[in-house]
Amino acid sequence: MMSDIARDFFISYTASDAAWAVWIAWQLEKADYRVLVQEWDFVPGVHWTATMEEGVSKARRTLVVLSEDYLHSVYGRLEWTTALRADQHGSERRLVPVQVAECRTPSMLTGIVWVDLMGATEDEARRRLLAGIEQAHSGRAKPSRTPIYPGIVPTRVGGQNVNPPTLPPSYPGPGGSMATSMVLFEGRDRFERATPLTKADPQIIGGYALRHRLSLGNACTVYLGEDGKGRKGAVKVPHRHLWKDARARLAREAQHGRAFRSVHVSAVLEADVNTSPPYLVTEFVHGPTLDEQILRRRLFGGPGLRHLAVNVLTAVGDLHRAGIVHGDLSPANVILSSSGPRLIDLGASRTSGDQQIWRPTGTAQLLAPEQWRDEPITEATDVFGWGCLIMYAATGRWPFAGGSELALRRAILADAPDLTGLDAIVRPLVRQALDRNPAARPTIGVLRTRLNPPLDVLTPRTPTTAKRIGRRTAVGMMAGLAGVSLSRDSVRVAPLPIVDQANAIATVADRLRDSDPDLAGRLDLAAYVTRPTPPARANLLRHARIATLRGHGGSVKGLAFHPLNGMLVSAGLDATVRLWDVRGQNFSAPVVAFTNVSPLFSAAFGPDGTLFFGDGDGFVTKVRDLRSVGRELPRFRAHDAESEVLRLRFSRNGRLLATSGSDGFAKIWDPADTRKPLRVFDHTVRTRHLRYVWGVTFCGEDRVLVTAGDCEDESTVKLWRLGDTDPGRHDPPMRIPDMFVSIGDVISNPVDDGVVAIVSGVLGGSNMVRRLRVSESVALDVRPETDFGSFAKLNHSAAFSPDGSMFATGNDNDHDARVRLWTLSDTSVSTPLFEQRRPVWATAFSPDGKLLAAGGDDLTVCLWGTDPALLRAALCASPSFATPSRGVWREYLPDVPYPGRCP
Repeated sequence: MMSDIARDFFISYTASDAAWAVWIAWQLEKADYRVLVQEWDFVPGVHWTATMEEGVSKARRTLVVLSEDYLHSVYGRLEWTTALRADQHGSERRLVPVQVAECRTPSMLTGIVWVDLMGATEDEARRRLLAGIEQAHSGRAKPSRTPIYPGIVPTRVGGQNVNPPTLPPSYPGPGGSMATSMVLFEGRDRFERATPLTKADPQIIGGYALRHRLSLGNACTVYLGEDGKGRKGAVKVPHRHLWKDARARLAREAQHGRAFRSVHVSAVLEADVNTSPPYLVTEFVHGPTLDEQILRRRLFGGPGLRHLAVNVLTAVGDLHRAGIVHGDLSPANVILSSSGPRLIDLGASRTSGDQQIWRPTGTAQLLAPEQWRDEPITEATDVFGWGCLIMYAATGRWPFAGGSELALRRAILADAPDLTGLDAIVRPLVRQALDRNPAARPTIGVLRTRLNPPLDVLTPRTPTTAKRIGRRTAVGMMAGLAGVSLSRDSVRVAPLPIVDQANAIATVADRLRDSDPDLAGRLDLAAYVTRPTPPARANLLRHARIATLRGHGGSVKGLAFHPLNGMLVSAGLDATVRLWDVRGQNFSAPVVAFTNVSPLFSAAFGPDGTLFFGDGDGFVTKVRDLRSVGRELPRFRAHDAESEVLRLRFSRNGRLLATSGSDGFAKIWDPADTRKPLRVFDHTVRTRHLRYVWGVTFCGEDRVLVTAGDCEDESTVKLWRLGDTDPGRHDPPMRIPDMFVSIGDVISNPVDDGVVAIVSGVLGGSNMVRRLRVSESVALDVRPETDFGSFAKLNHSAAFSPDGSMFATGNDNDHDARVRLWTLSDTSVSTPLFEQRRPVWATAFSPDGKLLAAGGDDLTVCLWGTDPALLRAALCASPSFATPSRGVWREYLPDVPYPGRCP
């Protein structure tokens, strides 16, 4: 319950905007306003629904954090409409909207004046927020100073650009530094992070036609450009009033980018600092920034954190071998691409030993003590930045705290770092990296050796002197400007560890995927043969397609493999069931096909091989003998008439069958006696409009049933204790407290059925897979395991491999792969499977886990082989996947030894 002290503001927001809500609440309380915000005030023991209701009704004003996600939130709509009804004319200013992202304005809000924080720097956002709040309190916006005279004023005499315009960066997005690349998500009908070009923007820069704005910063605008061959690049153009100073910075950045080659660092494609405007084009990297992942509360831990740490070290090590210090390892400068982390933006880079001239803005938490003291920077400066970055990735906090720049400077120069919550393996390395004495910090090579497996010990390197660095850099710059590459003999480069070699090959393959798919495929095989690292394994499985099964006249909604003989059944909206023998090589026609009365939505085999399939009229049909074509098959009514039987799932021991339907119910049956359900679960609580139970599964040794779907005009997941199958038992369910939207499916891990995976939409701001651990002892308990995946649209289906090592999803994405395959030992990378071109509704693994099937609106079923060893043998025998020539290899991978043919 709320305190008796009246609150000035109740902050209403959705999970994806939590970072904004906390920042706003902090600014208001610092200005002596009393605030109620869920992130701080909904602590253990508090009745959260009662507190929320009192917050809306008793706080003087409701401040809403406006974004598209918020306007789609059921709770959000309830809160802002309650405040609006209490003050329909706005005379008391009970509803104060604060816009933080582009969104469509509901008609009820069109007449309300709001505070706009979009595109503002932190200082500007703070000024706008507090000014708006003060105006809401006083009811007027009269300025405290005389307004500027709007008429003719004398011409200023003096230098050019005496009062240049202030161009704010996006906030609290990635950093605020001069980002060379930004993230571009392909959303429903538009590029979600990009903004359209304005009339003031150029249309063409160099050889690149500009398509969108990617970011607007203090010093430059970054555009998405496309050259004549359709290749994309991030085009950085300084603001006009900064052209003079920016020319030197861009020239240095271009020189540094051309002085080395690295598959871990975004490459420089084109630059001209003598034209107007000066510009720099770098490789465009797809994927979210590390900063965006952390803002979504997607922290790194275990193997994922070590994978990130090693990849960043490898990228920085490539820079250091060329004598370059990056100088700004901010989370905004790390892109989490499908092939692994990539480093961008050399705008703050220097050659080792250079005296610092300027400091990157917005990343003060990363500055090493020598940078605060204006001492020369060295490779050790990047080691300090790496330590700060890894701490942030693991915990969402910086190792040194400070509410102001002065306090932060004092903490970095005098205090010990706070490494609470950091992985025990990584913690001692980060502590050493954050030593105030640069000479005491470990080198990049030492750090990478200690994080890599024992077989991949890094070859010791001789420390590079400042003199040698300068000569190497000069040679690299001259070679880059002359348009020639450095040979391996011109500069001695220590060999990469075998793991890094494989990952480097995989990264180059990803970069060539669109422009030269044949060469990319050859490199996919070469990477896996070098070492089967997660990125190499993911890329190899891109070539796993075996066959496409055709014949359905409607969408394929159900797939199941026979548990004994491995044959595949598909069920579709054309009301047909087809049995395919996928054990051989002849997939042209089904072995058996029979027709149902109504469209089919689900299929499952019992442990004895009995087939069950559910239709669109609430019936489930049993087929004990698959040769029973033409006979009348037994069936039972599982759900209401005209209801779709959406899922069929068996318990681990095979003694129970669970069904879920579009009537809002899930039911448990004895497969041997289906005259009456053993238990009935009302998941939707008689929701008026949305009554689909999209997922159902058993877990906790068959003592818990999990249902997922629509409930009370939103989507939610519920857990039901089974105990026994007494039909009169009515144990209340446990409702998982997160707010899910548009849930697609829920499934348990066949090896560890305490873990369930939920595929859902707009969970914390993105579509993802969430793994939860369910325990059932005295009471039900749920703990989050890990989240992975980031999708533009909803996943309709999910499947675990029988050994629990792999996971597959079927998606509704128009611009990306419909099917994705993960190896659960490392979910930072995945395999996109592109054969399906329309939404995928069903996925299934074969009993031996060596086949993956997917079906959907394409009216087909696609098959992929998921055994990398078998796939490797097949590709090695194919001339199409022969290793590239030595000349091609040296062109793209000069620092990786030539592997030769498949062994």
